[in-house]
Amino acid sequence: MDEETKKGYKMVRHGYGLNMFGGSRNSDGVMTKYEGIWDRDRRHGEGKGVYKDGSIFTGSFKKDHFEGFGRFEWALGHVYEGMWKESQMDGQGEFKNVNGRKHVGFFKRNYFL
Repeated sequence: MDEETKKGYKMVRHGYGLNMFGGSRNSDGVMTKYEGIWDRDRRHGEGKGVYKDGSIFTGSFKKDHFEGFGRFEWALGHVYEGMWKESQMDGQGEFKNVNGRKHVGFFKRNYFL
C-alpha cells in the first residue's frame, strides 16, 4: 500500500483490547482505562472500565454506554449491581450505599421505584 492510500484510512479499535485514556492518573494513582471488547472504535460487549475518580464498572457495554447487566463501584464505596440502559440504572437491581443501606428492586433512569 502506498503512502497516499494509507492517508485515507483511519485506525480503529476492534476486538479485544486495552486502552489507557491519556495515561493520566488521579491523586491516588488510579489510571483511566478500559479493557474489553471494542466494535468499530466503541466499547461494545463485555468489559471493565476504571475511571479517574477510582470508580469501576464491570459488565456489558453497547455503543460506549453501560447496557445490560453490570456492576458499578463508586470510589466513595456505593455499589450498584443490576441492569443498565444507556449508562443509567434501569431495570432490576440492588444499590448499596456506603452506610450499608440497601435498595433492592426496580430502577428507572437512575431512580429507585
